[in-house]
Amino acid sequence: DLRSPLARDQGVRVFLLDRAGQPIHRPADAATHVLPTDLMQALAAPVVQAWTDGKLYLTAAVPVSALNPATDLGWTVVTRQPLSQALADAREAQRAAVVAGLLTAVMVALLAWGAAGRLMRPLRRIVAAARELRAGRLETRMPVIDSPREMHELSQALTEMTASLINHERELETANRELERRVAERTAELTQATESLRAANAKLEHLARRDTLTGLPNRRSLTETLHAEVRRHRRSGQALTLILADVDHFKKVNDTHGHAAGDAVLRAVARTLVGGCRITDLVGRFGGEEFLLLMPETDLAGARVACEKLRERVQALDGPVRVTMSFGVVSPAQYFSTMEEALNAADEALYRAKAEGRNRVCVYDGQPPQAAPSSGFLPLEDA
Repeated sequence: DLRSPLARDQGVRVFLLDRAGQPIHRPADAATHVLPTDLMQALAAPVVQAWTDGKLYLTAAVPVSALNPATDLGWTVVTRQPLSQALADAREAQRAAVVAGLLTAVMVALLAWGAAGRLMRPLRRIVAAARELRAGRLETRMPVIDSPREMHELSQALTEMTASLINHERELETANRELERRVAERTAELTQATESLRAANAKLEHLARRDTLTGLPNRRSLTETLHAEVRRHRRSGQALTLILADVDHFKKVNDTHGHAAGDAVLRAVARTLVGGCRITDLVGRFGGEEFLLLMPETDLAGARVACEKLRERVQALDGPVRVTMSFGVVSPAQYFSTMEEALNAADEALYRAKAEGRNRVCVYDGQPPQAAPSSGFLPLEDA
């Protein structure tokens, strides 16, 4: 049966192998030494494997059993069929299945396309309305679809949701306008408060640096300016003149004419000193009836002339109380080791003017505080 013409036409070939695996019988059209590569695998179950000719075959092997072990010859019957012929029916069935599947898929796609068309038309209307709403046209109404039931429920839910969102949008716009109005009002209030605070701070800063009676820079402001001028003149090498001026017998003015008259005298003296100095000079109230004058880039000779003119102007003041003024001059002031030393030197010169009869200008005549270096620079640590 295995060697029937039908089997031969289907490519089936039968081999008979001995105990050593050598062919006892082979088909006439088979090569002499063509054998399966793994006989044990074929004995276990039919398998696709390559033979020694390098081709793939569906291979099966069955041992020839004997009734008596003593007569067992160890023969094995091996059959093979080319893989392409063995799978021909399966591949034909596979092709038929693929064709049937494609036809089914086309029919399902056509049915789905028709059903989708029915669903998409109302959905497109809903999408168009949603785009109108997104563009800000809040008067647009969301369409209500009557059928099918699910689409009706969806369109109804979207209509309700859209109406709610539009109401919220309008409420939000109203709230935003109200918030912007409040923010603008609060910003204006804060701006006004900031300007008022800035003006108050500027006024406080001015008051902190000005003498309330004369309006001149006070001792704090004078000290800061003196520090800066000392540094500047040390670098430039130009002379800085420091002057302490004191109203003569001012206590007697207060005791005789009262403190109001004394205040009027101080204000008049302050105006006279400022009016007699250059715009670059600094005049300030150092304390009580004592005034401090800074004359930048002024040598001793120029300072002496300027102080004599100021003394004469004070002496010539009109008013119910006549006063004179004494001056102590130090120049150059920037070469003292510290600012306190320069002020002490000016105070010493002022004391000498008082001792010599007042109403005069005296110059500090002590030893030079420091020799000016050729570069015009001195250390600034104590300035």
